[in-house]
Amino acid sequence: MEPYRGLPLSFEANRGQTGSQARFLARGSGYALLQAPSKIMLVMSQSRRADPSKPITTNQPPEPTVLELLLLGGNPEAQLQGLEPLLGRSHYLTGNRSEEWQTDIRHFARAKYQTVYPGIDLGVYGNQGSFEYDFIISRRSTLPS
Repeated sequence: MEPYRGLPLSFEANRGQTGSQARFLARGSGYALLQAPSKIMLVMSQSRRADPSKPITTNQPPEPTVLELLLLGGNPEAQLQGLEPLLGRSHYLTGNRSEEWQTDIRHFARAKYQTVYPGIDLGVYGNQGSFEYDFIISRRSTLPS
């Protein structure tokens, strides 16, 4: 995995390939970054054998660890958009009913929340080893005192 750590995250619009709460998602080795209008969720899968000396006692996959970054008081209707289009596309051909397949989903290097707070946008980006976010304050913004 080390050679891939520097590759940029690839954000894609959610068109049914994950839960309906997320508007955008990015995937990496062992995690998914899901973006909803007022929060960002980092969902990390856990190894079945965190302790190889202990036997696996169930056929159920382990529960993921979820870390949520809540945008308290943020705009629950904030629009998300992809920025900096990448060449890659995703195709989800799940099941045998082609009308339910999700195809030709564009990838973006960044995702942006529009007006998450009055006069403030939120940009999200990163690479396979980390993600970052920036609050982008409009020059015309009038922040409460």
